[in-house]
Amino acid sequence: MSDYELVQGQSSDVAGSSTDVAGPSSSVAGLSTDVAEQSADAPNADYYHDDMCMARKLTKGSAPSSLRQPSIMLHCKTTVLVFVFVSTVYADMKRPFQFPKERIDNFMNTASTCNKELNTNIDVSELFKGKYDQSESFKDSFYCIAVNSGFYDANGWPKLEKLYEIYKDEDVRTVLKDCTADLDGERPKDLASNYLICFLVKAPITVIF
Repeated sequence: MSDYELVQGQSSDVAGSSTDVAGPSSSVAGLSTDVAEQSADAPNADYYHDDMCMARKLTKGSAPSSLRQPSIMLHCKTTVLVFVFVSTVYADMKRPFQFPKERIDNFMNTASTCNKELNTNIDVSELFKGKYDQSESFKDSFYCIAVNSGFYDANGWPKLEKLYEIYKDEDVRTVLKDCTADLDGERPKDLASNYLICFLVKAPITVIF
């Protein structure tokens, strides 16, 4: 088997990896890098992958570069498709979680008050479905809601004991705790916003109001 056939076969094999989603975060992130290293080791390899899926010349080889380039582009497209597939699977895997009905009115009233005071328009129901941004107005409004609802302190740090009253499942509580491990931010509202986003991304639930 020629070196070109070897590189081509590696790209083709990646196409089947999308079905293996047991550990997608590490395996998908490493696809481009792994093949890049293997291609670079091949004696006749002219191209390798960088993290942006660009073909760049490495060394001269015997096979025409025009033959190897399609193999590289195939792998780039495959990596993107696998990433999209895994992201979709994870979104579908989140289970619905009903926010305690006896607390909804108080939480929504707090959100409404903060929106009026700050002239913002955060929709809490949409927010907990993952629709957020990192604008200053968003951070101000969420900080107001989080602190005045009693779930965060004035420094923007989450009160885990209060959040545990809402979220009783162990896998959710694990995420709540883990998101404090590397939590940082220059201002209290940065801390509050960063914690929220960590929770929305990592939690195995979608909160419903």
